[in-house]
Amino acid sequence: MAGLTHITTKKFPIVYTQATITRQINVARSKLQLFQDKNLAKMMGKTLDDLEKEGGEACAGGKIRLGFDYVVSAELKQ
Repeated sequence: MAGLTHITTKKFPIVYTQATITRQINVARSKLQLFQDKNLAKMMGKTLDDLEKEGGEACAGGKIRLGFDYVVSAELKQ
């Protein structure tokens, strides 16, 4: 294929806490000022508030797992 030899693959669960969810939502909030339609920005802001609340409820027991990250190591064939 790409001239690589597969060495190993590792799978890591993606773990979210209320803080990590809030950080991601705050990235979206920081972009609201870029919306040309201020009504749309206001509605999106409300949606983000709702998502933050929902994320907090989902993490009430601590952490949630959602998906995986993968690391693949390979070496170039000589």
